Amino acid sequence: MENSFEEFDADGYEIEYVKLVPITIGLTSYFRDPNKNKLYKKIKDKMIGEYIGRYNPLAENGIITDIPDSDDENERSEEDDSE
Repeated sequence: MENSFEEFDADGYEIEYVKLVPITIGLTSYFRDPNKNKLYKKIKDKMIGEYIGRYNPLAENGIITDIPDSDDENERSEEDDSE
């Protein structure tokens, strides 16, 4: 785990703050974006881990894992390169 942060110049970027709420599915705890239903691993009480998928209470286990993260800049640039 990294203990230092890279400095980032946010000038020219729009910053959007998203409030994540804790949710437990089965025996596992996650953080959920209530607007887009995105799920992230919950590491300790307040540490947010990697993107897992989308929450869907109608899905078999409540999680759809085959939807890529729509905010992942790396995913977008790879798709742009393939066109």
